[in-house]
Amino acid sequence: MNFSLSETQQQAQELATQILSDATSPAQLAQFDKTGYFDRSLWQSLADAGLLGIAIGEEHGGMGLDFETLCVFLEAAGQHAAPVPLLSVLVDGALLLQAFSPVISASILPSIVSGEKLLTSDLQSNVSVFTAQESNESEVLLNGKSGIVALGNDADFCLLKAELNQQTIIVLADLTQSQCSRELQVLTTGEHAATLTLDNLPARLIASGTEAEAFLSLATRYSQTAGAAYAVGIAESMIKQASTYTADRKQFGKAIGSFQAVQQQLANTYIDKQCLRAASEKAIYELSLDDTSDSSREAALIANIWLGDALHNISHTTQHVHGGMGVDRDYGLFRYCTAARDLELRYSSSARAISELGSLIRARQP
Repeated sequence: MNFSLSETQQQAQELATQILSDATSPAQLAQFDKTGYFDRSLWQSLADAGLLGIAIGEEHGGMGLDFETLCVFLEAAGQHAAPVPLLSVLVDGALLLQAFSPVISASILPSIVSGEKLLTSDLQSNVSVFTAQESNESEVLLNGKSGIVALGNDADFCLLKAELNQQTIIVLADLTQSQCSRELQVLTTGEHAATLTLDNLPARLIASGTEAEAFLSLATRYSQTAGAAYAVGIAESMIKQASTYTADRKQFGKAIGSFQAVQQQLANTYIDKQCLRAASEKAIYELSLDDTSDSSREAALIANIWLGDALHNISHTTQHVHGGMGVDRDYGLFRYCTAARDLELRYSSSARAISELGSLIRARQP
């Protein structure tokens, strides 16, 4: 089997790494800690390079590449703790909109590719409650309040689920309208989010009934898998920083990285990272074969399990071997640890994913 990246993927990775490296030094990142951890200049640079359209069709101005290549880009972004909302916009938003609504995609996605507009999603929330009433055959009026929506304070559009005539529907809402009010929230990473209150907000209907349920199922699988790919990048950088630090830090006249106890701990982080990578790549592969299959659902859950467990263990260990330096905000490791924690919270707990996986396996038994 050939696990190497294609030439196109290598080029995308190199381009992303070059742009991200130039904009993510500790001093540069610190500028955004109190302003929502969003570098709009970097976002525009990624747009100008075509990377925001990496998995968006050429008919919308994108590159038209596959989900695997998008995940290569996400891993590179994770390695730099990049202050840009790639998961919210490109995965939870654009990827799904493109799959289910060609008409709406034609009017929205070109502005996403160019960096002009921002799209997010609130499809995974269990606390948001929206009800809808019909306005016409392609539009509804939304009322209700959301939980915390990632990028909700800055996004122009948001994918939402609501209830209409006792059926689940998926809609695209324009958050810039006066019928939408936002209350600022701040996530673990410092990213600005928001709770949304909607009062007869017009929204465009994307899916309803069984199609809406299919939309939500795919949203979960792609989101979990993309999150795991991003997590691989975060894990890679945490381990690299810990390895460098323990090679330089001396105690009793020797580098602490030469101590067997430290070596064992860091070896375990490497094993966790490699297991996370394997689970991520397996999920990407299964989605490429059939994104509606039980195999792809199980693979995405396993990637989600490793995301939570591996990031937690790696974050703990790398902080531990750093000692006090691990929490120094001028050093930078803390940024990866908060990003790791944010991903754990964003994609639910490993225990919940294990429970769901167990239910799937049990349901197959005769």
